Amino acid sequence: MGRKHSAPRRGSLAFRPRGRHGTLNARIRNWPDVKSEEPTLLGFMGFKVGSMNVLTVDNVDKSPSFGKPIFNHATVLS
Repeated sequence: MGRKHSAPRRGSLAFRPRGRHGTLNARIRNWPDVKSEEPTLLGFMGFKVGSMNVLTVDNVDKSPSFGKPIFNHATVLS
């Protein structure tokens, strides 16, 4: 089943072939310099599993919405 009339291509061929990365693990290229005696969390690994909206109270002093509830976007990690 083809087209009834000729039509231009829908979509660019520049996006093909689709490249896929070989591994799901990210590479950390730099770490923060910490001069502390107690152990600290420098980084953690997680997968993004979704996003959601969060109702928070604005605490920036010079903001026009100071003290009012506002919606912010949040990322859910697993």
